[in-house]
Amino acid sequence: MQLVLLCREEDFRFFGQEKIFSPLVADLKDIEELGFETKDGSNLKGALIAISGDNLGSHCIGGFTENFSRSIYFCRYCLIDRDTFQKKLKRVYLGATARCSFSIAVSISYLTISFPNLPQCPPNWITTFHVPWEKMAPTLQQAISTEKRAAHSDRLEMIRVIVDTIRMQCPNPTRAECSQIAKNIVAQYPKTFADVTDEEELLGSGYTSL
Repeated sequence: MQLVLLCREEDFRFFGQEKIFSPLVADLKDIEELGFETKDGSNLKGALIAISGDNLGSHCIGGFTENFSRSIYFCRYCLIDRDTFQKKLKRVYLGATARCSFSIAVSISYLTISFPNLPQCPPNWITTFHVPWEKMAPTLQQAISTEKRAAHSDRLEMIRVIVDTIRMQCPNPTRAECSQIAKNIVAQYPKTFADVTDEEELLGSGYTSL
């Protein structure tokens, strides 16, 4: 590990991150596009794949708010605002961000906050739940019948339909219950929905992306 850039905070704020980082970004572009010659004469290229930092630094580089105590949007996982969170602690609709991965419910931009005053779900509702395949897009139904991979847009539409159906039976499902539905879908149609590698090897549980 080598130090490539060092800057005083006051200079960073005065000049701005674009000017501070521009030499580093230019070097990274050269490494990615042109590469560099190694000792054996071969050309080696590289790319930046991740940035590691604390919460404040990551927000700064990403262009997000750096004021966590008074910001309107304070959650890193969803778009609930501070006023809604403080005054309306009931079921709320949230626009989910890419960071959300709370199984089916959050994947399609719904998040139900669990509070005691929410209606309770019927006992064992998960055992009688059926996915309404007849409501899915024709292209998705064709992919299932031919055991082809589902298109990304069809997967998103499928998840929306499933969540709407879930909420009709259970207004406040648990993450475990949503995961069980995802597991059942992959078990029923693994060729279409299972998480696999390019070599068709199962990735993890096989249903994480749902």
